[in-house]
Amino acid sequence: MKETKDVIQKNKGIPDKYEPMIKIHKYDVKMTRFQLWERAKKIKRTIAFIKKFEENIATAEKSIEKTKERNQKTGHEINSSEYCILCYEKSFRNCKAIIEATEMKKAKEVDSWSKVYDRDQETRELVKLR
Repeated sequence: MKETKDVIQKNKGIPDKYEPMIKIHKYDVKMTRFQLWERAKKIKRTIAFIKKFEENIATAEKSIEKTKERNQKTGHEINSSEYCILCYEKSFRNCKAIIEATEMKKAKEVDSWSKVYDRDQETRELVKLR
């Protein structure tokens, strides 16, 4: 049974869990290739998450610019009965897309890379304990 799992893992490109530790010079940490592979997967996920945030922020900013231009042409104020392009909310104070974009901007600036750094710190401490 174990042999078939190993064959499946090798075919997927997943390293074996029970390999000997490798020393990583940049961080002075010893890990298996499987642990490195898992770490890379997590980092890729966080990067993809941040890219999604940036795309949402960009679309929200574009919609704000478009609606401002449209409001200038028609003479309406921003908080008038004009609809938002993204979420079709009547007033801009309740616009979910703009609220999400501002929250994402704050989260991106503060938490995005600090979480990855904290995980690195935790793994260093765990390796030291071993």
